[in-house]
Order: sequence, then structure tokens, then C-alpha cells
Amino acid sequence: MNTSCKFQRGSAATTLIYGLLIAVLVLYFLIRLMTSGTRLAPEDASDIAVNNRIQSVGIVKVSDGVEPGSRTGEQVFQKICIQCHDTNATIQFSPKLGNNADWAPRIAKGYETLIQNAINGFNTMPARGGGTDLTDDEVARAIAFMANQSGANFTAPGEGEATDAPAADAPAADAPAADAPAADAPADATNPEATPEANAQ
Repeated sequence: MNTSCKFQRGSAATTLIYGLLIAVLVLYFLIRLMTSGTRLAPEDASDIAVNNRIQSVGIVKVSDGVEPGSRTGEQVFQKICIQCHDTNATIQFSPKLGNNADWAPRIAKGYETLIQNAINGFNTMPARGGGTDLTDDEVARAIAFMANQSGANFTAPGEGEATDAPAADAPAADAPAADAPAADAPADATNPEATPEANAQ
């Protein structure tokens, strides 16, 4: 009977030791499993790798089907500017399309000033009207489109052609054209039929 008590005590101690050993091993592997993802290689910590890991499952890109840089003033207006500058828009202090009273003081500042304000943002208007993919020329075309609907006579830079040149390189619309004849210039002296006296005969 003595031997069976020793056997029972030995088996209980053995079971306890093996049980503790298994619990420690399980705990060790759980800790390794939980901390295995925290050590990043330097290439995994780059901005691109981080952005790829946290990006949305789907990305929506809204496009009007026209290549950036080649949109007309009206296309830019219909896509971006209409939100604040439409005749029915309720954004305070934004000049509405076709409202000469709203646009007159702005037109008086000049085409280049309007373009720079639109490109850089002005008061509550964000830079480029919030259209970050707009080129300087597209912004200039949209300004010309809106202002011309309200009494201005601005010439938009190269409508329909893809350019990346800054709007400052475009000729000012309110400057007289170099090849246009002056209003005070006398009639062609070499052609007698061009003079008013010749036409009166």
C-alpha cells in the first residue's frame, strides 16, 4: 500500500510539472505570435508601403473623360466652379455666373489678378477652386469663361490644347493686340479708294 501512495504522489507531481511546462510553452508561443508583426524591415516602413497597407479596399476616381490640361473654361466651370459660382449657388460673396454687379469690381482688378487669386485661393475659395488636378491654363480658361458671361472680354489661353505653361505667360486680355490697327490711324495713303474722300465720290 505504501508503494501505491508514492506512485500516486509521484504521478501528481509529474503531472503538475508537465502541466506547468505546457502552460509556459503555450504562453511563450502566444506572446511570440502577438509580437511577431511589430518588427518591420526598413523597406516595409517606407511611406509607399505604409500607404499601401492602410489604403481603402476600393478607390473611386471621378473623371470627365478629358485629359487634364486640355479642358475648356466651360468644362472646368461645369465640373468644379459651378458649385459656388452657379446662379443658384448659396455660397456667400462668390460672384455668380452672369451677374454683372458681382463681377464688375473683380473684372476691374484685371485678368491676371483674378487668375492668381483662383490659383492660390482667395478668402474662402480654396486654391484652384478645390480642383487639384487643374493646370494654370485651365484655371485661366474658367476665369475667362465666367467673367466673359458677366461683361468682361478676356481671352482664354489656348482652349482645347494641353499645356502646362503657367497662366502668367499668357498675354493679358485687356492689352491691345499688336497687329490690330489703331482707331486713330489714318486710312491707307497708297490706296486712294480707302480714303473717305474717295468713297464720297
